[in-house]
This record gives sequence, structure tokens and C-alpha cells, in this order.
Amino acid sequence: MAIGAALATNRQKPIFAIMGDGAVGAGGMDIETAVRWNIPAVFCHENNGTMVTGGWKYFSAKWCSPTGNRLLDSWETMPNIRYDRMFKEFGCHTEFVERDAELKPALKAAFDYVKKECKPAFVEVMVEEDVLQEIWGLGLVGALGNMPWEGMTEEGQRLIDTKVIRIPIEYFMMVHPSWQPHLL
Repeated sequence: MAIGAALATNRQKPIFAIMGDGAVGAGGMDIETAVRWNIPAVFCHENNGTMVTGGWKYFSAKWCSPTGNRLLDSWETMPNIRYDRMFKEFGCHTEFVERDAELKPALKAAFDYVKKECKPAFVEVMVEEDVLQEIWGLGLVGALGNMPWEGMTEEGQRLIDTKVIRIPIEYFMMVHPSWQPHLL
């Protein structure tokens, strides 16, 4: 999409593409194409080592772990991969961010480069894998709500029981009946 947006604007405006691990896995090689085509885009990768916003390790069903190896049985990716190093080899300007305070300067440097050189930049942002956004409460209902409570991992059960993850009351009737005592 970033390549298309840049071509549609005749490469006159920098494009900002936010990517997760799944996007890098599915479309990361398109960044090499962006280098060859001099696409003025900043690709910002939120690297939390897992696809689908993380957190699935807490909520996936016990029967979804046939090997008992989280890396093999989950949406996780290889840990601590530095994709910025790979995209630097392709010719991207790269920035690496480990702390919040580094993000703004890294994005500024990337956009300055893109505007000046009309070539892509890649910003690798390491994100805490255990951050659980509020959206999990809603996502769980649709993704796992029909599963019996006993099928969820113990950690997932604990996060709901202790109200770390909250499911809105209007969704209570949409989950398996065995969840009801834990939600009330």
C-alpha cells in the first residue's frame, strides 16, 4: 500500500506505513521493491515478537498447544529479530528504537532522510510483548468466547479473574456459560 500511495502522489509526499510482525512476514520483501523504486516511505515496525497484537499465549486454548512449545504452537515469531539490519542491507535508512524517548528522534531522522533522498527508511521499534490492550476484552469474546472456561490457559483465566482483562457487561451473554461466574 505504501508503494501504491507513493506512486499515486507522484513521490511528492512521504508515506508512513505502520507494520506489525505479521505485516513484515507477509509483505516485508516489498520494502526491497520500495528501495529499487525510490519510494519515499517510512516503514515503522512494531516488533513485539508475535502476530495478532500479542497476548494469545495467555488466552489460546490448551488444546492449541500440541507440542507444548510456544514458538511452534503460537502466533509468535523468532524472538529478538533485528529486521532493521536486514532492511539496511537492502539500502534502507534504518533506525532502532528500544526506549520510548528514542521514538520521536528516530521518526524525525527517518522522515528527514525520506524527504531529502526520496528513498525508504525502516524504523525498528521494540515493543513489550506482554502489553495487553483494552481491546483484548472485546477480542476474546469473538475469538474464544465460545470455548469452555476450562479450555483456556490458567494464565488467561487469572487475567480475567483478577480483572486485568475486562469484558464489557454487554458481552457477558455472548460467551460460553462456564465463563459467567468469572465475569461477575
